[in-house]
Amino acid sequence: MEFQSDWVDYDRLLGKGGHSEVYPYQSHPGDLQWVVKRIFSKTSNHLIAHLQEIVLGFRCEHPSIIPAKGYHIQKEDHNDSTSFTIFIKFPRMKETLKQLATRKKNSGAKFSQEELIKIFYSITCGLEYLHQRRITHRDIKPSNIMMDSYGKAKISDIGLGKLIHEEEESDPLLNLMAGTNGYRAPEALKPDGSLTKKSLYKTDAYSLGVVMAELCVLDEEIIGPTDDPERDVEGLLRENHKGYSEGLLGVISRLLKVKAEERASIKEVKEELEELYEEILKGDGKIEEVVMDLEPAKGGGNQKIEEVKEIEIEKEDGEKGRRELRKKWKEVFKIDEVKKGLEVKVNEEK
Repeated sequence: MEFQSDWVDYDRLLGKGGHSEVYPYQSHPGDLQWVVKRIFSKTSNHLIAHLQEIVLGFRCEHPSIIPAKGYHIQKEDHNDSTSFTIFIKFPRMKETLKQLATRKKNSGAKFSQEELIKIFYSITCGLEYLHQRRITHRDIKPSNIMMDSYGKAKISDIGLGKLIHEEEESDPLLNLMAGTNGYRAPEALKPDGSLTKKSLYKTDAYSLGVVMAELCVLDEEIIGPTDDPERDVEGLLRENHKGYSEGLLGVISRLLKVKAEERASIKEVKEELEELYEEILKGDGKIEEVVMDLEPAKGGGNQKIEEVKEIEIEKEDGEKGRRELRKKWKEVFKIDEVKKGLEVKVNEEK
């Protein structure tokens, strides 16, 4: 990207990690469209490791993943060393899921079942997309899930993500510790080489289960950042959730199985959530459509949905109502294919 250093508002730190900081990136004070993530690399080896976030970020084009939109690298020569600073440009979001959960807790509120299912489903759509492309995230947690202005969840920070090469017999980096305390799967806590390429996908599933359990309980003292291998997150969820249905709790529980081989896959959970989503359509009679930023299609330009509409569905004729809903989506948003719930695909011929 053509980087403009004076567009970075260093007076307004939006977020901070172990090696990075996030700032507004604006051409004028009212510009709220972009942010830049500034990553510090002390050596060329660190630079190569951090470049993975750029590579993976540009490979991912999905409504539930925040895409990288540009990057800039600065080299700084010192007396006895060379360091690098990477700037990656991303679309600006409203807040993190962690910030949203904190606001809910501080106000004495809780997430509605519908809110949780929408958030849950959006994340599973993004993770399924990554897994289909042999990418594991390895650091799913509330602060790495962003919420846009319309309440849609989007996965961010794939800097720890790993591209799995199925054809390679072994990978010495597979069992290096990655992730955040409290969200790592039990098998990821063992430094004994127990992780396999197949089970690595299941570590993302477990992390997502912890995130959803945390949202159901909204109390970090009960489900918080700890890597206690004896912790029974599923039991804590069952004992302390705030009145959610067995259908939702059951889906989350299947992500929290201690043994990876017994744990549900992201694909399986996504299908179960679609059924729960259908129940919302039947019960409420209407659904607020979730707004998505659609990435450029092949041979096409950017298409952005900027409206939020409510479409009434007749309760006594739910199946007909759902058909009408999908038809309306196609007409209003020029969408070629609408799958159950939230996923959409741009008509490449438009």
